[in-house]
Amino acid sequence: MTKFDRQRFETVFLPRSIPTFAACIERIQADEALSADRRRDLASGLRRVADALQRDPAMTPADPAWLQPKIAAISPAGLDLSPKSWANILSNARAALAFCGIVQKATRLDDLSPLWAPVWHDVLASGELRVSRGLGRLVRFLDNLDVAPAEVTIEHAILYRAALEINELHRSPEESMRQAVRAWNIALDRIPGWPGRPICLSPRGNRFCLPLDRFPEGLQEGVARFRRRLEARDLLDPETLPRPLRPATVRHRVDQLRRFASAVVHAGVPISALTSITELLNLEYVRRGLQWLLARQADESSPGLSSLCELLVALARHHADIGAQERASIEALAERLHVAPCRGMTEKNRTRLRQFDNPGTVGKLFGLADRYFGEGRDDGSVEVARKREITLAIHFLLHCPIRILNLTSIHLDRHIQRMRDGRVFFNVPPEEVKNRQPLHFELPAELVGMIDRHLATRAPRLCPAGTPWLFPRRDGLGAVGTTCLATRIAGLLHRDLGLTVNAHLFRHIAAMLWLHANPGQYEVARRLLGHSAVSSTIAAYADFNQTGAVQLYSEVLRKTRANKG
Repeated sequence: MTKFDRQRFETVFLPRSIPTFAACIERIQADEALSADRRRDLASGLRRVADALQRDPAMTPADPAWLQPKIAAISPAGLDLSPKSWANILSNARAALAFCGIVQKATRLDDLSPLWAPVWHDVLASGELRVSRGLGRLVRFLDNLDVAPAEVTIEHAILYRAALEINELHRSPEESMRQAVRAWNIALDRIPGWPGRPICLSPRGNRFCLPLDRFPEGLQEGVARFRRRLEARDLLDPETLPRPLRPATVRHRVDQLRRFASAVVHAGVPISALTSITELLNLEYVRRGLQWLLARQADESSPGLSSLCELLVALARHHADIGAQERASIEALAERLHVAPCRGMTEKNRTRLRQFDNPGTVGKLFGLADRYFGEGRDDGSVEVARKREITLAIHFLLHCPIRILNLTSIHLDRHIQRMRDGRVFFNVPPEEVKNRQPLHFELPAELVGMIDRHLATRAPRLCPAGTPWLFPRRDGLGAVGTTCLATRIAGLLHRDLGLTVNAHLFRHIAAMLWLHANPGQYEVARRLLGHSAVSSTIAAYADFNQTGAVQLYSEVLRKTRANKG
């Protein structure tokens, strides 16, 4: 085979002994011990899952570890299914795999050994639903291993995750394990006489950055001087930059410096040796730190690593007392790891934008307003208030395609201007915008109505009364974090609409919709997005002209043909 077959290549590393869904269906249908209805349901579950994966059952491996991340990424809304219908399909599919001996059958907890039966009785008697729902499978797992409650440790939690990896069909084994550990620790706090000990998990992710206060004072002082240079608070100080950088940029550069220092330590350099920025830029230390970071990326550079190298070069030139030869060597390393910045749009964003080739998809976004802001939709619960807040954020981005930082930072007094004639404007001064271009939008009446209804009902469910931010923290003491709101937006769109959309994609959606309808009108797109130069708009969105241009050309051909007739 010389042609690239994606479905074949996705399973090329799996053992040949793993059966396919088609083989499981054949085995189920041949077993007359099952009723006709049960054979139909089990086979249907496998076929529906294969269809959701856009695969033929004959090309779908019945391997839980292969299936789990792919099934977990599916949103029932994207399949026009209710969560209940999708849960039934998955239940039938899992039962089919259990029938074929691929996963274990779900078991009840009414036959536990004397080790665990009294403990489980206490769980049920406590009425703590988070404990009973989170601990059930872990209790069964530990009971089958003859592990007493008092003996449970983090090692058993890790073994539990390993067991889940070969038995879970759609839940994340990592998340299921963490949910069980959280339930275990809650039981320890709330159920009297709980016989176990706390289980401490490491933080999520692959974090390696060390706190700055772990490093020698000399390096901490060097980082402080570096920060002051970037902030340029005293413009007459010759040691600072001619113009201060944005606070977010300063934080990013300082974090890059801390990240690299941490990498050097993880590469085997004693932390006590890093007594200054000059020592950190010791050529051997630089090589070891970069090599350690490369190893984390399969020995390939990246835009992030390239940016870090640019920082090392700047430090070598302006913040370190090193010789010209060492400085040249660091510059050479940076050159070898340089990655040209992406011009235009990434393929990932192009793929996500294809969801909006269908005009009905944009209509689904607007439909969220009816779902959560329509008459009688607010039942007074915190959950509905949260969904209304996220829906408001989505509609704000549809009408005002701004960056996520400017969205989260909206202050009702500073950024929302209400005129006597009823018009409402959203204004952001240049010093608060990434490229220092001011933002001015007149808000449509529909969006203003959503804002007013949300503000009238959000307290005290989401924040204290009088909170001045449109999207506040729950304690009302500041604006919500960018990552927090962006995650909420992406989560609601995935769950409710089956769309894979991040907050920044709304800027691309706005440009795409405008340029499809108005090919070549980049200046309007530039103003809409707040770009400082039209060249930036053209570089990012030139391809969006093609659809509208083809439609216009087709219209020209149609008129030409009509005139000829």
